[in-house]
Amino acid sequence: MRDGQFEFTVTSIEQNGAKHLGSGLFSADAKGEYVIVHVHVKNTGTDQRGLTSTAQKLIDGRGRKYSADGGADLALDDNDSTDLNPGLSVDRQVAFDVPAGTVIQTVELHDSLFSGGVKVDVGQ
Repeated sequence: MRDGQFEFTVTSIEQNGAKHLGSGLFSADAKGEYVIVHVHVKNTGTDQRGLTSTAQKLIDGRGRKYSADGGADLALDDNDSTDLNPGLSVDRQVAFDVPAGTVIQTVELHDSLFSGGVKVDVGQ
C-alpha cells in the first residue's frame, strides 16, 4: 500500500499485554498495554524522505484512533524518525499505548504528518 513516496507493508502485529518496553534510560511504561506494529517501508520516490512513527495511527473496532508512542519507540531501540533515500527500505516497529483488550481493526500509515495516509485492514 502506498502513501506519497512510501510503500508500506504491515508484516505483523504484537498484542500480548505488554506493559513495559526497553530497559534503563530507554524504557517506557504503558498506561494500558502496548501494541507493536511491524512494518516494512520503502521510499519509491525521487528524493530523501523522513519517516516518523508519530505520523502513524491505529484504529480500533469502534473507530477510535490511537497515536504512536514516540518514547516507547525509543525503548524498542528504534528511532522515532528515519531518513530514507530513494530506493531504500527499512523494517520498523511502531508502538501504540492502548486500553487493555482493545480490538485492532486498521493501521493507518502516513508518508508525513500531513499526508492523507493509507489504511490497512488487520481486523483482529
